[in-house]
Formats: sequence, structure tokens, C-alpha cells
Amino acid sequence: MQITPDKDETTFKVSAGEKARMLRMCGFPDAAGDECFPRWFKDMFGKHMDEVTKAMSIATAVERNFVIDNVEVPLYPALAKSIMKRDWTGADLGKRALLVNASKGLSPFAMVDLTEEDVPEMTQDFEDLKNATAVSTADYKTAHSRLAAKTPGDAEGFMLMLKRYTNLLHALFSSSQSLMMYK
Repeated sequence: MQITPDKDETTFKVSAGEKARMLRMCGFPDAAGDECFPRWFKDMFGKHMDEVTKAMSIATAVERNFVIDNVEVPLYPALAKSIMKRDWTGADLGKRALLVNASKGLSPFAMVDLTEEDVPEMTQDFEDLKNATAVSTADYKTAHSRLAAKTPGDAEGFMLMLKRYTNLLHALFSSSQSLMMYK
């Protein structure tokens, strides 16, 4: 079955290098068309898209696209921001990898074990920092202190971290209908 997408869905303005990088990350050949990109990626370059709308598009993709049932990805503000900026390496690009950056970017350690209350609190802290007129470095340290990279203490925790990471990668780098076109 050949998919005939709407013209609006296939044309979005992004550099050729960014498109080529995303095609490789999604596992598509260089000749693949714009219809192969995941919806959230196209939304990042849409006209009149503010940060909130972009974050909602990412949240929708992460919530709806998963391969492992009953494993939710903790989508906290720093992770959503990394995805929006497509900062996959978490400040380690071209440098020696540092433990301090282990929970940034795309890493299994970004799947920190958070409680139900942690994500809304982190979101509120992020909004408060963004809207504040004066912010100290201590305020930033406090807001980011929950994101310490650590290895789970038991086998179940480790498997949960890997399952969350698997769901995140699937949500970000698989487009829903186009996967079978180039396999």
C-alpha cells in the first residue's frame, strides 16, 4: 500500500543536515521522503508553534507510541527540552563523556525513577525559573538536583529503566505508518 500524504504534512522547513541526521536515527535511507519523519519532529518546525505546543506534541508522541505495555516514560521538563532542541548527546558532543551529563540527552540514565508528584513539581519549578526576574545558581542547582544519574539498585529497577528507554526511543524515532515502507 502506497501512502499519499497531504502536501502540508510533507513540507516543513528544516536544514538538509538535520533531515539527514533524523533519517539515519529513524533507520531510513537518505532518499526517503518527508512523510517518513515522526509527527512530533515535523511539529517542531511548524509555523506558529510555541514551546508549550511543541512540548504537548512530544508528550503526545511519548504517551501514545510504545512497544512495552505498562511502562511509562517519565517526561520531565529537562528531557522534553532536550528533545525539542534535539540535543541527543546532552552537552557531551565532541568531548569526553562526563558522569554529570549522564542523565541529559538520550541515555538510559535519563529514565530516572520519579514519583507521580515529582514530574508536576519539576514542571512547576521549571516554569517558575523561566518566569522569574532574578535567578541564582543555587535556584538552578535545586531545580536540577533530582536528575542525578544513578544505576538502579536491583535487577527489577534496571529492567524498568531499560524498558522506559526502549519506549522513549520507539516513540521518538519510529513514524507510525511509514515504518514498513523501507524495511
